[in-house]
Amino acid sequence: MKFEFLLGKRAIGSAYSKDYTEWAESLLYENVDSENVAILASMGYERDPDPEEIETYFQKCLKDLGLAVPLDKDALKIYAQALCELIISGELEPEQGVGMLEGFLGHLITKQSIVFGMDSVKISGWSMIERFVTLILV
Repeated sequence: MKFEFLLGKRAIGSAYSKDYTEWAESLLYENVDSENVAILASMGYERDPDPEEIETYFQKCLKDLGLAVPLDKDALKIYAQALCELIISGELEPEQGVGMLEGFLGHLITKQSIVFGMDSVKISGWSMIERFVTLILV
């Protein structure tokens, strides 16, 4: 799992233990050398990992990697942009990507009003969102 997606899931309250451990596991595949990353990744093999322990090791991983969790508003922008980039690059099927964006927007609309701008682009006959120009949570 990409860090951008984990940030977005955290911001909308849908991040689960599996998301954190998959993120850590993906870092191991990228040859990231951190004992805390390895520990967090290994927790994915536990039947019922402790959410507090997951969070503790997630925070240790962030420190090891020099990363920080942005404010929810900023994390949502990063998440939306990452989804759009995957759609545009072809790494994510248009139907699946649009569904994820709709789900993402659905979570936001139930929590607060949003104002956003977007550009459209044609990909294989699909009218798609190229990128969020702004995403303002009010």
